[in-house]
Amino acid sequence: MTAAKAQVETFRNAYVSGRVVVPTDPEAEWGKLTAVLEDDFNTPAVLAVLHEWREAGYVDLLDQGLAIFGLRFRRADEQRRVIQVPAAEARGAAELAFVVKVYGDASEGVRRLAEERYVARQAKDFHRADELRDHLLSQGWRVRDEPSGYILEPANP
Repeated sequence: MTAAKAQVETFRNAYVSGRVVVPTDPEAEWGKLTAVLEDDFNTPAVLAVLHEWREAGYVDLLDQGLAIFGLRFRRADEQRRVIQVPAAEARGAAELAFVVKVYGDASEGVRRLAEERYVARQAKDFHRADELRDHLLSQGWRVRDEPSGYILEPANP
């Protein structure tokens, strides 16, 4: 039981860390899990795949894999979308992808403002980025920057 509790805690910590990576081939990753499940429900191998996803930051895949076993670590009311956004055309630079995490039900207009703020920050136009941040806050949304992108969440959850 102690070992099982320790494994559950390592999975739970994947959600707390905030690190989210989108695999380049999610179907191939999911195929790893289905292959070991079809091998007489090989639980040790399943756990190995789930831990591999946890270490890689594949939180969305981990969430789906753990759900097979009835484990859910996210709050039921949380809506989360992870989006890879190309920003090259806005910056005139090489292709750049960033990760956006949206908690709650943000309108398309709010999401566009948050993306515009991110692009302004990347271009070091901090005055414009601050204006957009304040505008988002006046609409009830807070933006938190991360190394790989940003989080958009309700200001008063």
